[in-house]
Amino acid sequence: LGDNVTTGSLKPYVEKFALQNSGAKIILKKVDNPTRYGIASIDERQILEIEEKPNQPKTNFAALGYYMYDEKVFDIIKNMKPSSRGEYEITDVNNVYAQNGELTYGFLEGEWTDAGTFESLLQANQMFLQAGDVDEKTITARVSKEQILDMINHHQTKIAELKRHLT
Repeated sequence: LGDNVTTGSLKPYVEKFALQNSGAKIILKKVDNPTRYGIASIDERQILEIEEKPNQPKTNFAALGYYMYDEKVFDIIKNMKPSSRGEYEITDVNNVYAQNGELTYGFLEGEWTDAGTFESLLQANQMFLQAGDVDEKTITARVSKEQILDMINHHQTKIAELKRHLT
């Protein structure tokens, strides 16, 4: 998913997935607050089930939003029905693979955050700056105050347009 960031490399997981004959692979991370995430029940080689934001999680292994699928994913998606929220859920796709015994996993090395809120975006920036391999002197791309204000104004305009279409 687009709002996930990590200081770790995804390359070893992609390479291991390429060696699989079929199925899917996702990346997990042990978390302190498992009721906020899709949580995986696992055995030594595969995922048995993913439960979305469980009240009583069976584990604290969060599915991070890094997914790799074979070509069967398109058939799975074609046969999906929207959830009670009216959305197509990636957890449902993953659970089809899990039910077929075809969903493997790896544990992420490195820091990770979901940067979907302003607070977590700030956390992501701090995470990279504290990672040790980032030298602030070598960072050449900086976002100016004017660029941030332009971005806010642009999104406010888009939200206003959307509201007009909905009313």
